[in-house]
Amino acid sequence: MSSMFSSSSDFNADITNWETSSVTDMSYMFYRTSNFGSNLMNWDTSSVTDMSDMFSSSATFGSDVSKWNTSSVTDMSSMFAYSSSFGSDVSDWDTSSVTNMYSIFRVSSSFLIPHVFCWNLDNLIPKLDFSFNSFIDNVYIDCSCIFQQEIHNHTLLMERINDVVENPKCCWPTRSKITCSSIFDSAPPLSTEAGRFLLSDPGVPAATKAALEDENSVAAQALDWVMNDDVNVAYGLGGVGAMESDEAKLNLKQRFAAASIGLSFDSDGFTNSDGWMTEKDVCEWTGIQCGQPIQGVDGGAGARNLQDVNVVGKINLSDNNVVGVLPIEISIFSEVTELILFTNKISGPIPLELFDLTKLAVLDLYDNKLSGVIPEDLGKLTNLSNLYLSKNNFSGQLPAAFGQLSKLEQIWINENDLTGPILDSFGDMENLQSLLLSQNDFTGGLPENFANLQLLETLDLDENRDLFYSATDRTFPLFLLDMPALTRLSMREVFLTGEIPTMSQGKFPKLQILHLDANKFTGSLSNNIAWIQSLERLTLSNNVQLGGNIPRDLGEMPALKVLDLSGCQFDGEIPAKLSRAAMLEQIYLNENYLTGAIPSEIGDLNELFILKFENNSGITAVPNEVCDLGLQTLMGGCDVDCACCDDVCLRR
Repeated sequence: MSSMFSSSSDFNADITNWETSSVTDMSYMFYRTSNFGSNLMNWDTSSVTDMSDMFSSSATFGSDVSKWNTSSVTDMSSMFAYSSSFGSDVSDWDTSSVTNMYSIFRVSSSFLIPHVFCWNLDNLIPKLDFSFNSFIDNVYIDCSCIFQQEIHNHTLLMERINDVVENPKCCWPTRSKITCSSIFDSAPPLSTEAGRFLLSDPGVPAATKAALEDENSVAAQALDWVMNDDVNVAYGLGGVGAMESDEAKLNLKQRFAAASIGLSFDSDGFTNSDGWMTEKDVCEWTGIQCGQPIQGVDGGAGARNLQDVNVVGKINLSDNNVVGVLPIEISIFSEVTELILFTNKISGPIPLELFDLTKLAVLDLYDNKLSGVIPEDLGKLTNLSNLYLSKNNFSGQLPAAFGQLSKLEQIWINENDLTGPILDSFGDMENLQSLLLSQNDFTGGLPENFANLQLLETLDLDENRDLFYSATDRTFPLFLLDMPALTRLSMREVFLTGEIPTMSQGKFPKLQILHLDANKFTGSLSNNIAWIQSLERLTLSNNVQLGGNIPRDLGEMPALKVLDLSGCQFDGEIPAKLSRAAMLEQIYLNENYLTGAIPSEIGDLNELFILKFENNSGITAVPNEVCDLGLQTLMGGCDVDCACCDDVCLRR
């Protein structure tokens, strides 16, 4: 019979003689009835165990139920809450089996006073929090027959009454009206309609629902805050019928989720904590961005904004001293498209529930302390375009689920402890523009289908020390030369061998940055390098078997700003034509076998501010034209003959 006449406004048939002896559940039976007047005095309720919310919010129920058999009832929570018509004397009810009376008379205006209830609360006492002289509206209950019992390791907060009687089931009026406060106070958050809504809502993670049962969990504390400390939603969300509107459901879920984030991350410690854990609408909490309000509602302590459905669309708490683990309740914000938490101190694994945010376009967890594997559930984020997981402690191999993320444009997973092969599926991402894989432990070389990445602009493989060591072909991947959009290629310390490929017209058509330092290249540097006319930075340092003469055509590279050939085996003289690369700002030629004087033409490089050529025992002099540049750094060794060598050894 649960909810049988719930919210009925027109049913008023005579059901006086119904056979109810086998009924066990009458919860919500007359909830919010407004036109019900049948006399149920003779109903057999001996089998009923659940009467929670049975008469709550009823405006018309006035039947005499004083003789009902309630000996089997265990749950009377919110039974008469908010009722305005109930007047039956139930002082003789048998409550010896009841274990839950939370909020039984909450804000009830119908109980006839001065009924003196003499209920047996033996099973209920361990769950109550007693206090003196407490009351809600006009409802009182005499607990004078309960003395000095222990609950929660504390002596029952109750004054001994004069003329104490020893019978624990006595029923004596007292000079001070003593009440059982938790019978009248707000129900525990989880037993309210709001709590029950969260337990039933499919948008709330199962792990959260389980956590709500643990009063020490973040989820339980967040709900407690929403229902008891959050003055902005205390008006309405804690009462009967509170969860009937979509606006109320939205407000509850958003505040609950936001409070879970605040408690999990200790928002008091945020660099900017404006709005957090206050009565303000969550859309006014720093870092939470929403749509426009569609309705303003007076919340008592202040107006709250009711937003359009699922309005939290972006969470940005970047660089905000966020500390803790990612709360699974973030996933309740089902419409979030951007989750940006970079440069914080978030630790632990990524909870799988986060990947239920299927509308995410940007997931930015860069520069934190996250650990564990990157889960296969990542494949759920099919709308993801930007993924930033760099500078964490992720380990293990890349999940095959990357292959399901066809919209990805930016993948940053550098500076972790990832292992195994680079995924072939990366080569199928036709929208991919940036792929940062540096400072991991990838092996097996570079998949050839990377040649398909027509939009790829940045490829960073630095410091994957065994990347090509374990590959069948350890030479430079020639297909990279034909990638039309590539502007930055960084392959430092990846164990490439063989010769640097000869360039020709049309190769690397847009390349601006080429880093090939600390590999195992051999042979010489081709004169055809100048075909890369867009190149701004060329660094080949610490390839200890790369040598020969410095190509003269480097001077034919109009965009070149940085040239680093240090730590190799280049010999001969520095070509004077290098001065024709008018944009040069930094030249590193140290630790080679170069000879002769620095060409005076180098003095024509007006943009130059660093020139290093120390540890080249064959270089003899620096001309005045170079000294006249007034370089920020000029290092050539103390034995070089030049007009400005007096302080060369001191400029470091």
